[in-house]
Amino acid sequence: MTAPLLLAARRSRGASGAALLLAAVAALAGCAGRLPGEAGDGRIVEQALRDEHGLRFGTDGTVGSLYEYVRENHELVPPSHAVRGDVLFFSIAGQGCADHAGYVEEVEDSGRVVFREARLGGVRRSYLHPEEPSVRRAPDGRILNSFLRARRMEDPPTARYHAGELLCAVGRIKR
Repeated sequence: MTAPLLLAARRSRGASGAALLLAAVAALAGCAGRLPGEAGDGRIVEQALRDEHGLRFGTDGTVGSLYEYVRENHELVPPSHAVRGDVLFFSIAGQGCADHAGYVEEVEDSGRVVFREARLGGVRRSYLHPEEPSVRRAPDGRILNSFLRARRMEDPPTARYHAGELLCAVGRIKR
């Protein structure tokens, strides 16, 4: 997510708090040309979270810093208790929690979590199922877990790829 897109979201009259937090998480979640966890639009995001949600914090703009802020000042909940508005943290690089983030848009009756994330320069809708983290599709063909990491020839047999496998924490912002 680019700074102008985030600023436009902040200025739009109908922008809800959820949409603004989504824009903030998307900006932190990793944009095109950045490695997971690198500082990106963090300072703009911090300002948006302060302005729109009354949150007072300072980070270096990385997803890891956002994770530490949420862990220390808000609440981490079990994945099976995720609700709309929670922040999902993923470990894509496998170097601790968290180098990628998403925003819970909906939790379906089946338990599948629908979330928004920024990847490859755009914001996309993705899925994870906390009860079936390694299963790609349900028998009816619905996606249970989106791919968050590309397969590589040099990957070890234990490499993880699905959102449910890469999920390392769920943060709930206290209101």
